[in-house]
Amino acid sequence: MAPTIRFDCQHAVANPSAPIAPQTFNSDTTSATPPEPREERVHALDNLRAAAMFLGIVLHAALSFMTLEIPWITRDVSRSFGFDVMVGVIHGFRMQLFFFIAGFFGHLLW
Repeated sequence: MAPTIRFDCQHAVANPSAPIAPQTFNSDTTSATPPEPREERVHALDNLRAAAMFLGIVLHAALSFMTLEIPWITRDVSRSFGFDVMVGVIHGFRMQLFFFIAGFFGHLLW
């Protein structure tokens, strides 16, 4: 693998009359050890995410049975207002829950 050239600008700031000297370093990261995990994975949030995914299946299945006219590919002849309420409740928190869980797990990476 060819060496990569990196310029040392800190030396030039400390001494403005000194030339900026290129430094070479090997960018091969195969020998680097991975960082140690800081915390144990929170399995309860994994289960919560799986439950939210399952609720997504329930939500999309219930869209065919809603009395509210929405643009959906199928409409069943036996509709119920209970499905309107169920879709409203599930849709009201499910995507926000996904963003919260993704932000929590993303924060664990730092």
